Amino acid sequence: MSFLRAKNAKKILVVADLHNTLIDSTSAFAKAFLKLNSKLSMPDIEKRLLLKESRHKLAKEYKISYSKLLEEYSKQERINKKLVRLLKIFKSIGMPIVVITSSKGKRANLDRKYLEKYIKPDTFISNAVGKKGKARFWNNLVSSYHADFCLYIGNDTEEDAISGKKMISLLNSEYVAKKFYRLCKGQSIKNAR
Repeated sequence: MSFLRAKNAKKILVVADLHNTLIDSTSAFAKAFLKLNSKLSMPDIEKRLLLKESRHKLAKEYKISYSKLLEEYSKQERINKKLVRLLKIFKSIGMPIVVITSSKGKRANLDRKYLEKYIKPDTFISNAVGKKGKARFWNNLVSSYHADFCLYIGNDTEEDAISGKKMISLLNSEYVAKKFYRLCKGQSIKNAR
């Protein structure tokens, strides 16, 4: 009996965060900033990006056109091939795939096109600012797919540690460790933000 036809099989919805989970966006933005302003240092700009400073404001501060920044960013993007392979396996056994991002507008569309070169999610949700932490958002999403529970894959210990009755939240520990190392570089762990 196959997984999908098993008598007591549960329907699982798989949701993956886009930025720094499926696409290594912080590194791509850091490289784009450096390419467009050689006076910047990688550790400084990367730290500001990891602390979620607005890309728009940083571009303005460094006198870089946001459109040019996005153009260069798109050249630097890298996909998480391991995670995409896992999502393809889930999709092949009938699990719906949803990709979510807090980004909106040009950046969300740019990243969606890039992602779809590798995998086409069943649903792409952009402008999810503040929604990830809301139980009602997740309950509605799980219900809309008639799923028994949701497997959520993210990267951020603050915004992607989703909890709820029907939620299983997994964090990309490789990214979390890399972020911690980069933020703490040159300072004691006690002083790290």
